[in-house]
Amino acid sequence: MLGGTLNPIHNSHIAMSKAVLDALSLDEVWVIPAGNPPHKDNIGATARQRLDMARLAVRDIPRFKAIDIEAMRGGVTYTVDTLHSLAPLGHDYTFITGSDTLHEIRTWKNSAEVMRMTAFAVILREGGDEGAMYAEAERLNEEFDAHITFVREDIQGISSTEIRERVRAGLSCELLVPQSVQDYIDANRLYNPPPQLTRGECEAKLQGILSGRRFAHSLAVERRAIELAKEFDADIADASTAGLLHDCAKELPLDVMRSEAVRLGIPIDPIRFESGDMLHGPVGAALMRERFGVTNPAILHAVKVHDTLSVPMSALDKILYLADKSCDGRSFSHLDAIRELSKTDLDRATLLAHRHADEYYVGIGLRLHPDQTSSMNELVGIVKDKEYNNG
Repeated sequence: MLGGTLNPIHNSHIAMSKAVLDALSLDEVWVIPAGNPPHKDNIGATARQRLDMARLAVRDIPRFKAIDIEAMRGGVTYTVDTLHSLAPLGHDYTFITGSDTLHEIRTWKNSAEVMRMTAFAVILREGGDEGAMYAEAERLNEEFDAHITFVREDIQGISSTEIRERVRAGLSCELLVPQSVQDYIDANRLYNPPPQLTRGECEAKLQGILSGRRFAHSLAVERRAIELAKEFDADIADASTAGLLHDCAKELPLDVMRSEAVRLGIPIDPIRFESGDMLHGPVGAALMRERFGVTNPAILHAVKVHDTLSVPMSALDKILYLADKSCDGRSFSHLDAIRELSKTDLDRATLLAHRHADEYYVGIGLRLHPDQTSSMNELVGIVKDKEYNNG
């Protein structure tokens, strides 16, 4: 069992649980977010939301389950009550915890009973006072006949408090939580992120940071994205925001973009890190969260990949990519064909634009990103399926 507030669940929770699962040859890990724990305030997320995040975090991890036994229980939740509820299932339980909790167990409700009903697996991290921990474990073993096992694992130190503080500051937590949890926090605007600016406020702020030429391009992409959203029944407001702000980091020097990527805490692979053309999308998406208050995951993802696309692709991803390539002010071969296709078939138009963009990259000596290759192959497959289905 991995218990606690999990507000929110993060990568260290998962790494710690995997380490114990393997070290002790357990059958499963049950992630059990507390409903209303007596020791902590549930800041910024309800019990249901914390349970949702736990389910998202472990849904693709073998032998992990998120259990609602505490989150859905009314009133203050105590570990001893959870253990009594689980006892009829007939399993042997091990409670997974960090070393800091070892000194708190005595304060738990009916702590002696808890220690009779479950073993404890305590993670040992580098830099901890191991002597004090072993001494406390020995005292608990002698006094309560506790069963405490230490598991040594080099795990990144992450706190849920740190994550909540980053969200309030408008910073990404993609290096600290699973992407699905980041998206859930964003979509539900948990933990008090910066307020989202209005369309007019976004335009005014953007005009102050872009050159006249780049600002005009941003307006043109917005108009084109709105046209495409109307044509293909996508969310017009999302298309507008993505189109307007997609290049908010475009004119930053590459060295500044790199330092911003580090400051903002976003994962950047080496190929993107070396190319301003590929880096300004992820950095721009992160700046949209911090400076414009945009937390819609669909918008952020579309901006993040608007130069390369990636698999899987949403309709908004394709719309922004196509709008950027076919807006007013663009001039290149096959532009008329792309615009004509975009009146009826989003996939074919995106494929044609993608093909010519990739040819341009290769022609000027740039290396294609794997996302460009995978998204191209995906589009080719989609178009072939359409042709096959149409006879």
